[in-house]
Amino acid sequence: MNLDDLTLVVWGKGAKERMVPFSIQMRKVLFKHISAQGGSGPYLFCARTGSRLMYRNVYRGIQALVKKVGIKTHCHPHLFRHQFAASYIRQGGDIYRLSRLLGHTSVSTTQLYLRSMGIEDIRAGQDRLTPLSLV
Repeated sequence: MNLDDLTLVVWGKGAKERMVPFSIQMRKVLFKHISAQGGSGPYLFCARTGSRLMYRNVYRGIQALVKKVGIKTHCHPHLFRHQFAASYIRQGGDIYRLSRLLGHTSVSTTQLYLRSMGIEDIRAGQDRLTPLSLV
């Protein structure tokens, strides 16, 4: 993680490594997180033992959180990726940047994330970006 350049390295499926940018606001959150942990260890997010965070740890944490706040919808870690992708497009982001952010090697993989979006969702982002609305 580089707090000055606002980037971090993420290891994904197939041990693929990619650089992901983050915002100034996220830098503040990450700095607080690192300070609270004492800044030691090889992982930014880890299990209580300091070892690598596993899917089941994240899943268990999400299940406890949704139960605590009373959410009835089935939530799982991958749902956050899908929600991010849909929100990114709704807010006018383009599929090519989204594909890079998600670590996909092909835009067609990213399109699978957007299957459930209706025309209204796509239009919401498009209306702000059309050249005619800028006049």
